[in-house]
Amino acid sequence: MSEKIKVPPHNIEAEKSVLGSVMIEKNAIIKIADLIHPEDFYYDTHATIYTAMEDLFNKRSPIDILTVSGWLKDNGKLDEIGGQTYLREICDEVLTASHVYQYGLIVKQKSTLRKLISAGSAITGLGFKEEDEVDELVDQAEQELFKVSQAFLRNRFVPIKEILNSW
Repeated sequence: MSEKIKVPPHNIEAEKSVLGSVMIEKNAIIKIADLIHPEDFYYDTHATIYTAMEDLFNKRSPIDILTVSGWLKDNGKLDEIGGQTYLREICDEVLTASHVYQYGLIVKQKSTLRKLISAGSAITGLGFKEEDEVDELVDQAEQELFKVSQAFLRNRFVPIKEILNSW
C-alpha cells in the first residue's frame, strides 16, 4: 500500500483568476490590495507577478498586461514567469473580474492553511526540546499560532473610515 503524497493547500485557478482579474479590470486591485500579498501565493511565478502589480499600484500606474510585462522585463523577471505568453494565458482564462474578491479570499485561505501547517511543524519541534523550560516552550508555541491567527484576522477588520464614507 503506497502512502499518499501530501501537497500543501493551494488553488492555481484562484491564483490565476486574481492575477487575470487585476490585469483586465483597472479597479480590481483596490478590492484585494489589503487582503492578499505576494507571500500568499503558492506559486513563485504568481508571487512575482503580484509583486509587479503591487509596485505599479503603489506608483499609481495603470495595471494591465503591458505595464505588468514592462515591469517584469525591466526587473529581469519576464522570462522567469513564462514571458508575456503566460500573462496572456492568465488574462484569457478570466471571464470577468467581478469575483476578484472571492478569488482573493480563496488564495488567502490556502495561504493561511499553509502557515498553519508550518506553525504546527514548528510547535512539534518544540516538543522535542526536553532541555528547555516547558513554560517557555508553551509560550513559543502560542506565539507561533498567534502569528497565524493575527495574519488571518487582520484582513477581517474594516477601517471605520470606510464604513463612515459609505454612508
